[in-house]
Amino acid sequence: MIARALELHLPDEEELPASIYSDVRRDHTQAAAIYAVQEAGVMTGSNE
Repeated sequence: MIARALELHLPDEEELPASIYSDVRRDHTQAAAIYAVQEAGVMTGSNE
């Protein structure tokens, strides 16, 4: 929802790192949106 609301670019699976977070691999159904939000600096994970 955040990625859509901010109209962030969602990369193709090939553009994603193998693991975005320890519990989010590139084949996760929402990996592109999670990566886009993280790259935009909106969220950085649970430890920051």
